[in-house]
Amino acid sequence: MTTKQSDGKERPGFWEMIGFFVLRTTDSGLAPWVLVALFFLGLAWVTTRNLDSKDTFGLITSFFGLRGIAWIGWIVAFIQIPIFRWSLNKARKLRLNQLIELQNENEKAREALKKQKQSELALEH
Repeated sequence: MTTKQSDGKERPGFWEMIGFFVLRTTDSGLAPWVLVALFFLGLAWVTTRNLDSKDTFGLITSFFGLRGIAWIGWIVAFIQIPIFRWSLNKARKLRLNQLIELQNENEKAREALKKQKQSELALEH
């Protein structure tokens, strides 16, 4: 799916670029937030797809009133709280696994150092 440019270099195609975007957002930890944004865009599309312009305008102005903004804030909060808890727990588990791995490496290094010092003492006597 790559396309060749005039200078002979290959350029990724459309679906490859989408794949790169998905991989980059997943790698950087932004995938949950992108999913929330896509959910809201899809919700807006489903809500307004069969409305004419006057009805769409009325719906949008009702959402931008004080009560509409408050409701949107609560909905966003209830969607983002579990995502935040998941990402926080994932970061804690990753940090704990790294700490355990470092402690194991430290113990192995201490044991190797003890063996080396014992062999040096045995050679001196």
